[in-house]
Amino acid sequence: MVFVATGHSLGPAQLLSRVAQHLNEEHNTTVLPTSWGSWLVASAGTTPRWRQRGQWLVAGWPSADPWGGPRRLDFDTVIDDLDRFGAPAMTMVAGPAIGLNIESGRWVGPLNGLMAPGPDPSDHRIMSTAAPRRHLPPGSEPIGDHSPGFSLAKLEREITQRRPTPGVAVPLVEPTSTTTVVGGCDWARDVFEIRPTNDMLVSAPSNLADVLADPLLTEHARSVVAPELTWRAARRGWALHSPHFERPALDQIGFGWSNISSRAAQ
Repeated sequence: MVFVATGHSLGPAQLLSRVAQHLNEEHNTTVLPTSWGSWLVASAGTTPRWRQRGQWLVAGWPSADPWGGPRRLDFDTVIDDLDRFGAPAMTMVAGPAIGLNIESGRWVGPLNGLMAPGPDPSDHRIMSTAAPRRHLPPGSEPIGDHSPGFSLAKLEREITQRRPTPGVAVPLVEPTSTTTVVGGCDWARDVFEIRPTNDMLVSAPSNLADVLADPLLTEHARSVVAPELTWRAARRGWALHSPHFERPALDQIGFGWSNISSRAAQ
């Protein structure tokens, strides 16, 4: 499990008390003051899923695979790039990960938005990786363009080929929540083990092409559903691999929207 939160104009004790519902006695929690407020990171297990060095905090499961696969990036490698290139370096990272500049309070993350922060509904001074709705990273909106040879069916096949072979189903269903339903399909049921890894799952939605064809459904899936599933998996100690929202897929989704709009106008 890994959880990150910031509290602008809030002291450490105030921030901790307001996010305590996400934590328990098994979590190793660090909360520190800054010039703008305070930041908090919590992780469970013997291997901390975060690293803070200098002005940067990086947490999660950063990947060196453009499709977000199991090829992990060392936290120090990510921080080295942040020191050298600044915040844009995180756009070259894949997988469920997030960065925070603890000097400015600015969040930086991969374009996938899987661990993007969102505001606490009861106090917008607090941003966390467990919010019900997330702020997608700047520059991650698919851009429409006409490509005659493109189809969403082809993109879906490419995603299927790029993702690891799904194993045993590991539903991330929570009986009291319907926030993971997209286009009539509960994406929480389409989650599977990846072997031989022992801490990674893969999301393989059965209605992916239909969702990617609709900008509104895609935005909902990206800002609500995928981050929620990532958080549910993280609480259980798993990284959730979601290749359909990594940069190679985002770079193509807009082609499909343009083609659909073009055909509708004819």
